[in-house]
Amino acid sequence: MIRNYIVLIIISVLLSGCGNGNFDNSRIDKPGQNTKKEQSVYDEVSYEGDTFVVVPEKRKVDFWDEQFGYQIMGKSEVYIADVQDGQDGATQVPGVEYYNGFGIKDVVEVTIPEKVIYDNKTYTVVGIGYYSFTGCDNVKSIYMPDTIKFVEYSAFEACEQVETIKWSENLVYIGDNSFSLLELSEIKLPNSLRWIGESLISFNKKVVKIEIPENVQVLGKWAFNDCISLQEVKFLSPEIKVGEYVFFNCDNLKKVYVPKESRDYYKECFKEYDFEVLSIE
Repeated sequence: MIRNYIVLIIISVLLSGCGNGNFDNSRIDKPGQNTKKEQSVYDEVSYEGDTFVVVPEKRKVDFWDEQFGYQIMGKSEVYIADVQDGQDGATQVPGVEYYNGFGIKDVVEVTIPEKVIYDNKTYTVVGIGYYSFTGCDNVKSIYMPDTIKFVEYSAFEACEQVETIKWSENLVYIGDNSFSLLELSEIKLPNSLRWIGESLISFNKKVVKIEIPENVQVLGKWAFNDCISLQEVKFLSPEIKVGEYVFFNCDNLKKVYVPKESRDYYKECFKEYDFEVLSIE
């Protein structure tokens, strides 16, 4: 059963159609503003519609190791909430409240641990929280263990120099603006992925081809906008909810390959673009 870190996706709603002016994949129920009822980070919840919430935006750090600050999610799971600055775990300006602490500038390689020990207890690291690597401007590589299920909103947004990512093979959810992958030259997303938020590789100038795994059900708006070198995209899913402006200003994109039985569906999705929609043979 998918617990508090991944809220259930209602498949019948998500696959109701492709992108158009009515599709907005922004969050409906923002953390701390749940219209149904108050939920704690430990609650199991289900939302209908184009959104789900993973963890609250503002939260405490329960404990630190030498690198990261962690929030405990349940009996044996944690997610990364902040990056150590070598002092008290948060580089902040006095009197200014942040959604999260600011990390140090000299972090170059980010290696997420699979397990951490706190108070003589072992926890599994299952996610990366909101803004957790804000301020880590010089990160060049990110390595995720296969325990990671989600990467939340703007987690690595400030890390514009990333050249290498090792994805978790169990990653399900990538939040809006989670990455700024301007320097990445190729991207291979894991087959486990179901939700891709806004602006995954916007303004990237190096990626030429990309494949969307068959389990992806939502592709957020602006996901590939202004990827000027992008020439070919392959969708393996028979249907996918596509946000607006996904390929905006991708002027060199000439071919999009889709499952043969879904070609008409995708042609309708991408009717505003000039590229060819071709069947995967």
